[in-house]
Amino acid sequence: KSTETLQINATDWQVFADATGSTLEELSTIEGITEVAQRYCEWTDAQTPEADDGKPFFGRDSIANYLLTGSKQLGHEIFAVKDGVCTPDIDKNTMRALWDNYYVPFVNGYFSAEGRYRSDAIKTGDLICYIGSSSSVVYFPSTIRRAIPSSSAPLRPRASRGAFRARRSKGRGSRLRKATSAPSSHASSFSNG
Repeated sequence: KSTETLQINATDWQVFADATGSTLEELSTIEGITEVAQRYCEWTDAQTPEADDGKPFFGRDSIANYLLTGSKQLGHEIFAVKDGVCTPDIDKNTMRALWDNYYVPFVNGYFSAEGRYRSDAIKTGDLICYIGSSSSVVYFPSTIRRAIPSSSAPLRPRASRGAFRARRSKGRGSRLRKATSAPSSHASSFSNG
């Protein structure tokens, strides 16, 4: 079995965090990730004279997992099972909250889904973090390959910071709690259960 993890390029994150005052704690909810992603896109846009060339911050490998777990974390199950029969049970307010923190950031360029897996975009420095399967941590690079070959940079693992595991909450967003161990020194875990 695997779980979903939030994996971060700590090297590029630290440059951004130092410049903007952003904190890892802001990444403890999807709403926080969305806010940080907007800030990152605006910050990267301001680094160049060209307008509207900000970079996306975040990606996610599985929309299905986001909808299923996000809905449950917001207090509503997408599927109802009664007498052994499973039927869809879509709640408009829950779907709107999930939509606002998925599609809207994609349209605005704060999130991205280039390539088959988001770990591919981490390798090229096109994303700072993503949520993907814990099994994908083996594909998390130790260096990133930028468009300019001489600009590869090592990634620092975040061993001293620990990891976070998701806990269900009935309020808006998924909350994270400190874990005792991490699947990787540069990953934070989101658990489906």
